[in-house]
Amino acid sequence: MTFLLFITGCLLLFFGGHFLVESSSQIARRLHVSELIIGLTLVSIGTSLPEVVVNIIASLQAESDVVIGNILGSNISNTLLILGATGVLSPLIIPTCRLARELRFYCFCIAVLALSIFASQPYQLSSLNGILLIICFFFAIYLFFIPKNQTKTTQTQQAASLLKSIPLFIIGCSMLPLGGHLLIDSALILAQSLGLSISFISLFAVALGTSLPELVTSLIAAYRGNTELALGNIIGSNIFNITLVLGISALINPILFHTQYISDIIVMSLAIIPVAIVLFFFNQSYFSKSLSSLMFFSYLVYSYIIWIR
Repeated sequence: MTFLLFITGCLLLFFGGHFLVESSSQIARRLHVSELIIGLTLVSIGTSLPEVVVNIIASLQAESDVVIGNILGSNISNTLLILGATGVLSPLIIPTCRLARELRFYCFCIAVLALSIFASQPYQLSSLNGILLIICFFFAIYLFFIPKNQTKTTQTQQAASLLKSIPLFIIGCSMLPLGGHLLIDSALILAQSLGLSISFISLFAVALGTSLPELVTSLIAAYRGNTELALGNIIGSNIFNITLVLGISALINPILFHTQYISDIIVMSLAIIPVAIVLFFFNQSYFSKSLSSLMFFSYLVYSYIIWIR
């Protein structure tokens, strides 16, 4: 039965990612906006739905370890695993005119999260911290949004075309969380049967399961050459995980933060350094396969460390 859940989850993730990438690309063309913007907004919110669902359930049950472990693990896997795997598959073109601003804001969000946690005793995210993070979420939406002036004729044509793309987008968004949920269930059953710790299950099994939509979507986008959409999906999802998902979770229940997760915050902060170095210090406009391979290998090392600790 567990194997059947796993296969079903894989199929839902694959087809959900396929529908999401296809419809998102169509929406971007219809609205005459870049695929990076679509990736930063529509796609990243859609692929972050599993984190929202898992964290709301965990918050209602006051499972702080699952709440914080899921987000830290998801952002680490988004950056190291997904950027690494996607870059190995296809060189990731970096749109420097846009991504620099979003990258700086992501670093700002990490700083806000760390200060919110360590400014309190005991370490926790309170409801006030949750409100602050949600304010950051709305600012992120404002930051990503670029209005476009359209003619009346173009808007009419777009409306007709969007009627075909939007339902496909909704179907893709619905299939991704369902597929991730089925994979999480099967992973948890396996992990519990092996006697693994809650922190490992949260940081690896649950986090990887909720990151599968981002992984599948980014891999499909990279395979099709839509690297802007893939990059926007990853950076946008990381920002929304910290601001929206943790913000909602803290409003439901204060999130207690155990000191064992300090190293994971450090890893999450360090994981973005390769992107920053390429973007700010080199003239490269893409991730080399060697750098992507290094990031992928770093994720394997991190997974081994949280397994043995």
